[in-house]
Amino acid sequence: MASGTNEFQYAILTCTEQSNEELFSYCNTCHTQICELCVKGEHKKHDWTSTSKHARKLRREAKAKSDKIRTEILPFMEANTEKARKKSNRIEITQTGQAFKASIDVYMQYLLSINDVESDRDQEMEAKMDEFTKLATFFEVAILTASDNVVLEMEEEYNKKMDEHRQTANKVLGFKSFQKGLIVEETMKYMFGRIRLGNKDDSQISGSIHATFNFGKKTISTIWQNLRMRHGLRFTDNGQATMKQRFVAGDVACDSQGRIFLTDMHNKAIFILTADVDFLRYFFREEADKTIPCSLSLKKDSLWV
Repeated sequence: MASGTNEFQYAILTCTEQSNEELFSYCNTCHTQICELCVKGEHKKHDWTSTSKHARKLRREAKAKSDKIRTEILPFMEANTEKARKKSNRIEITQTGQAFKASIDVYMQYLLSINDVESDRDQEMEAKMDEFTKLATFFEVAILTASDNVVLEMEEEYNKKMDEHRQTANKVLGFKSFQKGLIVEETMKYMFGRIRLGNKDDSQISGSIHATFNFGKKTISTIWQNLRMRHGLRFTDNGQATMKQRFVAGDVACDSQGRIFLTDMHNKAIFILTADVDFLRYFFREEADKTIPCSLSLKKDSLWV
């Protein structure tokens, strides 16, 4: 989109289908501007009207579109840009326990990558804000003096930007946690240390996402030893999983429903790997690599990434 508004005022557009033919009509069926030859030819049986008549309709709607951009879209983008800045500053990870040093290093790299993504998204949001600001200016000023052809052209630009905004809004408001896909065992290990995740202010978010975890033999053994030795995990004869000692913040635990979960500093589950007890017994006792589809749930009021 052009940076100024004067460039739109006297522009004359020509037909893309008929060389050098000026555009005098608008096809409501195809949502495009057409020339006199197109009206008599390909668009003969379509619903079309004159460019000037359609432009008058769009000019009447220009103020409402500008107001929508300035009162709804730009404030939304500005708020979420600030939110992205605050979030990146609050991300924190605390490591206790030398045994999990290596996995913590892996997770720190993961957090750094999140910061990079947030920074890129911040810049992208600011660029889109600039585009919408220019578009709002056009509907406020240039729409009054622009040629009819350009008014119709900018209607298409407006609809395109509205679609982009809806996609951006869905992305911003969507549940942000682990991405769908494979989580390698190095990434999985950090769940079983004492880890605290920052960002307490965003406690209103909740949701779930499905992922597939790949577990190797060593990882399975590490998880089992941690649950068995630290927490006294046992499987009873009636198929229940029991814990002899209370888990603490940041520890992994398993309950009688067969759910493995990591707690935050307030003893609230951050994410839960759901599986039935029989499957857990198979998982921990069979010496083999395993791939498990799991459901990760983020609880309301929990700390989250």
